Amino acid sequence: MSTVNRSTAGFTILELLVVVAFGALVLGAAFQVLAVQERSYRHQSAAMATQQNIRAALDVLESELREISATGGDLAMIQAESLTFRAYRAAGFICELDAANGRIVVLQRGTEPFRAGTQALLYFIERSKTTGADDDWGIAEIRGVSEGGTCSASWGTLEGVDTTTLEVPDFAFPANPAEGPVYLGAPVRSFEVYTYGLFDVDGEPVLARRDAGGSIAPVVGPLAQSPDGLAFRYFDASGNETTDPADVVRIEIVVRGRTPGSGVPGQTHYTDSLVTQLSLRNN
Repeated sequence: MSTVNRSTAGFTILELLVVVAFGALVLGAAFQVLAVQERSYRHQSAAMATQQNIRAALDVLESELREISATGGDLAMIQAESLTFRAYRAAGFICELDAANGRIVVLQRGTEPFRAGTQALLYFIERSKTTGADDDWGIAEIRGVSEGGTCSASWGTLEGVDTTTLEVPDFAFPANPAEGPVYLGAPVRSFEVYTYGLFDVDGEPVLARRDAGGSIAPVVGPLAQSPDGLAFRYFDASGNETTDPADVVRIEIVVRGRTPGSGVPGQTHYTDSLVTQLSLRNN
């Protein structure tokens, strides 16, 4: 008579169900931890993106506005969400007047080049050497730019100095350069007229600039929707708000950023804001 030995190794159905249930609990807990970490990462990313946007917007506006002078006519238009002004670019000093050909030679200062077409020229007029009461600034159209040019002999030998020749046929050339109204050594600045404000670009509210021809170039975004995304307030010398561009001595800028998809439950956007005030030059 033969006998058969049956193995008793293995798991019962009940044991397998317990293991599966426990594994599901562990995986569920791990998933919850990962979900919380992922939401936290999205929240931090949204916060950083928003803060970078509003800081960049303030940096651009402050760098452009710090050079302007309202009393000098630089500030052309002021509104709650935008302003129009002369944005200064290249700088130099006149070292030669060529009235016959409608040209001036400029000693270049800085790395920003003079440009024809998009830039105009602001130049200093000194009508009298004995008083500053009648001094003024004139504006001319830059119709051509070429590198180099010879300065007046009175400047002596100039080495290692960049010179630029500007074609400005509508420049106020004096009959005698030694008598004014524009003297050799007079400072000149080129500028472009821009409107900075909150514009809708590709469906997003962004800080953008519009040139004199109406072309809009986005600068920083997205920001919060109008009227919260960008706001200006203008103050005169007495600290009162003003609507007259010539009276502005101080500008308050408020920038609010709004980034979608923060990942925080019940919050579909992350919003932050910065406020700064700056005083204008010569005011």
